[in-house]
Amino acid sequence: MDFLKTLMLYMSLTFATSVQSTVPPQETPVPTFTPVPAVVEVVPEGTQAVSGDVTPAPAAAATAAPEATITPNRAYSNLKMNSRGEKVKKLQQRLIELGYLSQGDDDGVYGRQTYNAVKAFQKANGLGADGIAGDATQTHLFENPSAAPNPDMTAVPQPTATPGPTQAPTAEPSAEPTIVPPESEPEAAVPTAEPTSAPVASPAMTAAVGVSVVLNDSGEKLTYLQQQDGVTVRVEPRLWLDAEDRLYLDLIDLAACTEDWSFTMSMDGTYQLLAEGYEVLIAADGLACTVEGETIPLTEEDFLLYEASPLCGPTLLEKALGAETLWDADEKTLMLQIVHRDVAKATD
Repeated sequence: MDFLKTLMLYMSLTFATSVQSTVPPQETPVPTFTPVPAVVEVVPEGTQAVSGDVTPAPAAAATAAPEATITPNRAYSNLKMNSRGEKVKKLQQRLIELGYLSQGDDDGVYGRQTYNAVKAFQKANGLGADGIAGDATQTHLFENPSAAPNPDMTAVPQPTATPGPTQAPTAEPSAEPTIVPPESEPEAAVPTAEPTSAPVASPAMTAAVGVSVVLNDSGEKLTYLQQQDGVTVRVEPRLWLDAEDRLYLDLIDLAACTEDWSFTMSMDGTYQLLAEGYEVLIAADGLACTVEGETIPLTEEDFLLYEASPLCGPTLLEKALGAETLWDADEKTLMLQIVHRDVAKATD
């Protein structure tokens, strides 16, 4: 019995020792799945990725190039209020074609109606709207095929022809048409130019480049401000030389240089010059002028028209205003001495 108890005690101790030395079971960790980063091919903007047999899309059309800039043709001379002649008439005819003037308005006189039409054309074509047909305006008008017509012009609907009833064919054969030779058109009569009393300038006129004008004792060359295609610039009055090198002054430019001078043209063609207190009325034919009721005969050397611009020689200023003129060849300057009418009367 003692042996058996001893054996049972030994076995109990052995079992307890083995149980204590056994490591308790641990929780098996769950493996974590890390995704592999996708390979992304960066395609430049504006292109299309191509894979396999896919045909690449055609490239986008190139951006249209900007329109070419119209370079002003310097051969055109300024046309403005009171300008007259064939160049004004051609200007008006082109404005009629584009709808800025009405049929029959091409009278060759640059008046208020033509001024407004030019101004409307300049606005519609992105030009400086000053109402003066300068070189840029005339270049756009005559040489730009894309010149914008009058946006206010409405197209006149054309009547639609109504087809007539169709004639039923007859069994009888139609007679063979007789061919009548066309009559020869009579030759158009060559229009005879109507006589005009306006003075005609010599075609040999040339611009007097580098020549200036000085009035009285100021010593300053005469200049005035002018709008040229929307830009204000200071210019000298235009001067001209005829075939015999006689000097002529543009009266419109000359009047613009002095504050108390003015030059206008009336509807009957008479010209009026107000200068130094004098009123000078020049006849439409340019053969006489009136100063304080006194008629003074004139010649072509005194007054003429060139390219619709009224020109005067120094002799007109001498006859009408009592001016003294002196030509400085070294300085290429015409010096004018004119006593104001009030001062001249007080002296008398």
